[in-house]
Amino acid sequence: MSALIELQDLRITIPTAQGRVLQPVRGIDLSVARGETLAIVGESGCGKSLTALSLMGLVPKPGKVSAKRLAFAERSLIDLSEAEWRQLRGPRIAMIFQDPMTSLDPCYTIGSQMTEVMRTHLSITGRQARERAVSLLARVGIPSPAARLEHYPHQLSGGLRQRVMIAMALSCDPDLIIADEPTTALDVTTQAQILGLLARLQDETGVGIILITHDLGVVATMAHRVAVMYAGQVVEAGDTASVLTAPAHPYTEGLLQAIPTPGRTARGALLGSIPGIVPPPTGTVETCLFMERCPYARPACAVPVPLVPLAGGRAMRCVRPLAERAAEPGYEALSEVLS
Repeated sequence: MSALIELQDLRITIPTAQGRVLQPVRGIDLSVARGETLAIVGESGCGKSLTALSLMGLVPKPGKVSAKRLAFAERSLIDLSEAEWRQLRGPRIAMIFQDPMTSLDPCYTIGSQMTEVMRTHLSITGRQARERAVSLLARVGIPSPAARLEHYPHQLSGGLRQRVMIAMALSCDPDLIIADEPTTALDVTTQAQILGLLARLQDETGVGIILITHDLGVVATMAHRVAVMYAGQVVEAGDTASVLTAPAHPYTEGLLQAIPTPGRTARGALLGSIPGIVPPPTGTVETCLFMERCPYARPACAVPVPLVPLAGGRAMRCVRPLAERAAEPGYEALSEVLS
């Protein structure tokens, strides 16, 4: 699979009125191939959404994006003009935002919003755009699609609004879709339908997907690979099965322990938790950023820790020897996974 998106040392800085400089993203390395789904997970505020916005040229001012490499289909995205970004947004890169009710304009019908996107980016007439809009709504499973074009966003359920957002994202046949918490506000049944829809559309079109989520169950269902972010850094990355069954970083382990496992978590049993709080996104990185919350912290952690490549395409930002982790209860398969 060819690389669609490549990030090397992506950094986002935001100066404040008080003279401080926030660093919500501190050196991200990621890539996404065509037809692949990469999930980005982590606590709120870890930099997931800002990383995605940097791929759309939408990081709000006065935020500044820098990187050794930030490329889409071999084209550098660094220092593009607004006109150049508009050529990419929609036709090449599309985004499904977390809350469709705040992303769809309440003053315009679904049809007018969908056709505007297509008339802006595609050389088609208004009638052709409307026909395409009906076809797209039917494709994402919306009943009576022609009638829905006359509805306003508030007249649709949450699940239907999310399907409209997916249809709009697909309207110009993009190469990459960024889905930012696409199922957060949906019930379990609708969530499963939306995830199944995205998977089916990927099979049909070969579109690359970046899935931003807190839900590791969604990751297990949808993603080929996963990147775990903490305090603006990727602390672990690899294929989904390996990361979720044998986490190599203590933060990933803590996230997994906080989730009940059907058939293994006893009724009424306490779930795991990660003590402490995320460090502020200011100042230089002088230690492992997870050190103050880590149950395995040691003096060797008091240095900036790089993201170390592991066998099998995995990577981890931790000084703790893998052999030590493999010897612990519940990690018998770790050496096999990483070798």
